Amino acid sequence: MKRFAVYLGIILAALLALAWFFRPIFHGSLMAVYINPILLVIVALLIPLFGMTIRQMVRSASHHRGPSRASRFGMGFIVLLLIASMSSLVVLEELRHWIAAKDTNYVAADKLPEVEQSRLVPLSVAERYGTDSLQRPTEQPYIFNPQMWEGRFSWVSALTPNGAFRYFTAKTPGIQAIDATTTERTLKYEGQEMKFSEGVGLTDNIRWQLYKRHYFIDLPEVHYGKDNGQVVAVVPKMNYKGLLIRYPIPDGAFIVYPDGRITELSQTDASKHPAVVSSGRVVPEAYSRFVHDAYAYKRGLLNKWFNHVDQPVIADPAGENNTQPYLLHTDNGLAWISAA
Repeated sequence: MKRFAVYLGIILAALLALAWFFRPIFHGSLMAVYINPILLVIVALLIPLFGMTIRQMVRSASHHRGPSRASRFGMGFIVLLLIASMSSLVVLEELRHWIAAKDTNYVAADKLPEVEQSRLVPLSVAERYGTDSLQRPTEQPYIFNPQMWEGRFSWVSALTPNGAFRYFTAKTPGIQAIDATTTERTLKYEGQEMKFSEGVGLTDNIRWQLYKRHYFIDLPEVHYGKDNGQVVAVVPKMNYKGLLIRYPIPDGAFIVYPDGRITELSQTDASKHPAVVSSGRVVPEAYSRFVHDAYAYKRGLLNKWFNHVDQPVIADPAGENNTQPYLLHTDNGLAWISAA
């Protein structure tokens, strides 16, 4: 018995060590619970109830009887609880926007901001142009994000290894930048091998490294800037505020250097970092869209559900992957703007 306990302890310790090492893989699932703590309450109710129901069903089967009334009632209650939990997620999303709207200072503008550099190249054109212009079969553009690059409003993407084998063995060799302010095809390639980056596996992936440093956050996007002539990755952080109902807030950024050095900055410090200044942005697009959507809840849930007074609706273009908000270069810097 003692030997069994020792073996069991060793196995559990090994499993815990593996789970700890591979914890970035489970980030999405655990964040769903972290953002919605009420799921823990539902799971706490489901586990013992499910166990008791199974025990009743096994006991009935051992006596060659059909499911007992208690087991049928238990299974029915589990189904109802699952349905209620799914419904609660919808209600939680509504409550999340309502609470965020109350905590957000919306200021009416007298006029739209003046646009400094027009955005003439849409995302789909940039993606097509970036792929067609790349004469390197070993690399491919990853995700194009709007930002400033060398003073021009641009679409910028890391070049990542092409193919399953190179996904695990190769490094990101640099970035592509497409000038978004002109219909002429203006593309720049900046060579800079990155130790950690997007689009690579496993431990070389930039999110793998960052989630090991700060786990209960979201990193919706990666864009790029320059610091002392080096291309560096700028990874905005999104944290969550609240106890039972949590909503996102911007929380600074990580700066990841080509040699693998990582600096974590607060929102204030990040806005002053040379890489962020050169890229022009640090607020994640996902957070901006959340704040824009939350505006519809500023008069309360009843107004949102029934009256619809002063309740704008953001309409994304049909058939497009490039949803709102759109980043524009204004006379007051880069700004996320949604048409509603």
